[in-house]
Amino acid sequence: MTDPLVAALTAKLDAYLADLATLVSIDSGGRSKGGVDAVNAWLADCLKTLGFAIEYDRQAVVGDNLLAIRPGRGRKKILLLGHSDIIYPLGTVARRPIVMQGNKLLGPGTCDMKAGLLAGLYAIEALLAAGFEDFGAIYYLSVSDEETH
Repeated sequence: MTDPLVAALTAKLDAYLADLATLVSIDSGGRSKGGVDAVNAWLADCLKTLGFAIEYDRQAVVGDNLLAIRPGRGRKKILLLGHSDIIYPLGTVARRPIVMQGNKLLGPGTCDMKAGLLAGLYAIEALLAAGFEDFGAIYYLSVSDEETH
């Protein structure tokens, strides 16, 4: 018997890959405030649809940090932490666009760490859709400067 969460997430694989391509196509490297802010704005829009309140820690040079909070009905708190900047210099996405090779999506920042940001988002969505609310709050934090410091 297949786990219902695994089945739900497997059914969304094409949507996940399309969303990943969208995120990877946003150039958020080389201290790109605009690119990092665009990644976090995209994530914030998705999180809002799941009932998250959105807060930003505004930054002057690097992108703004995103904190999304969703209360539950339990006691334990959950933190998902990632970063929206990538190690590659600004302009790399234009020089090395996203390609699909077999079952692999390749592009700057795919594994570090846009796929992780998106995996967390999809996991939250699947748990909420299954009715899981036994948490005090879920905190989704996307920092802007992991690669720059």
